[in-house]
Amino acid sequence: MITCAADNCPSTQDTRIDGNLITLFPFPEDDQRKNQWLRNCDLLLSDDEPLYLCELHFEESYFTESKDLKPNAIPTIFDKKEGL
Repeated sequence: MITCAADNCPSTQDTRIDGNLITLFPFPEDDQRKNQWLRNCDLLLSDDEPLYLCELHFEESYFTESKDLKPNAIPTIFDKKEGL
């Protein structure tokens, strides 16, 4: 099961908000962006399994109209659990 890597975030691939499945995004492959995500999440790099973050950790300005992440997106929102 895919889960959000952010500390204390209960989001999984089955989490719904207002009836819609939450989107989980894989950590970037680019080392510089991946390291920024890891720092913001206060995580260490894990080679064991891929890491994902849910959409709740990104500001609205980081999404395209189709709800994809923009290339410059970095997670900045933590402890935001309303609707869960």
